[in-house]
Amino acid sequence: MFCERQTVMISDAFDVVRKNGEYLHLPEVLRLRGEVALARFGDAEEAAADFAEALRVAIDQGARVSRLRAALALAGLPPSTRPADWEDTLQAARADVPAALVTNETADA
Repeated sequence: MFCERQTVMISDAFDVVRKNGEYLHLPEVLRLRGEVALARFGDAEEAAADFAEALRVAIDQGARVSRLRAALALAGLPPSTRPADWEDTLQAARADVPAALVTNETADA
């Protein structure tokens, strides 16, 4: 699913965030890095850490869709790697998205 080029692009995205101080996209970049760790390297623990950080940043920013995406990513981890409160986290993220906003993520949640 993920190739080396995508890994480089994610690394470049982190550089842009750091250099420009534009943290708006940080939750999505963190989530994508977690997806790469999981898909390319099978590293569920690293992915869990990135998803949890993406969730934290999204909550701090009030980024509802990014929060939902990070919560869905956590929910998709192997059971042994998911945080104990993953169901509550997902439910809270889904509840925070306005009912009028219908996306694939809201349907999945």
